[in-house]
This record gives sequence, structure tokens and C-alpha cells, in this order.
Amino acid sequence: MGSSAAAQLPAWLPVYPGAQDSGAFGLSTQGGLAGTCAFKTDDSVEDAASFYEDALRRAGFEVNKNRTQLPQGSIVIITANEADSQRTAQVTITDTDEGTAINLAFQDEE
Repeated sequence: MGSSAAAQLPAWLPVYPGAQDSGAFGLSTQGGLAGTCAFKTDDSVEDAASFYEDALRRAGFEVNKNRTQLPQGSIVIITANEADSQRTAQVTITDTDEGTAINLAFQDEE
């Protein structure tokens, strides 16, 4: 994946393997690093959710996962906070007509 978003994400918040950049990316460096980005994959919502839940736990985050089933598909929201720092993440994963959408939002205050 040749994404500029992937190169700018913090090491503790990986891009889902094989995901394609959907072009939405925002980055702020005032008072730390914060940003949002979006990706798409052909894998299931649950596969992507498991990947992020495991990756964030391995990085030392407290992780909460909420899953909702909607008529058009499922949505999973993962929130993660690291107790010893100002790092937070929210991962929203949804079914779409084009596959699975992954939206990442993160903050890493200095």
C-alpha cells in the first residue's frame, strides 16, 4: 500500500494489512500528533476489528469494543486509551457496498 497516511501514522496504530487508502487523511501537530485517515479492505468487519483490538492491546492500550448490527451490515467501534500517556485511538469499521471501511482517529499528546 503506497499511502502517505500510512507513513504518518504513529507506530502503535498500524494500517490494516492489504488495506487501500481511501484518500481521506488529516494531520495536526499542534501540542502533539493527532489525525484521521480512512482505508478500505475486502476482509470482513470482524477480521479488521480483531486485528485492531489485538494490535492496540499489544501496544499497551485499554481497549473497548462495541458491535452493532444494522440492516445494511455491522459496525464496530473500538476505543483505546493508554493509562500512562496521552495516547488515544478510535477505530470505526463498517460494512459498505465497496467492502469494509476502516476509519482511524488518533491523538498522541506530547
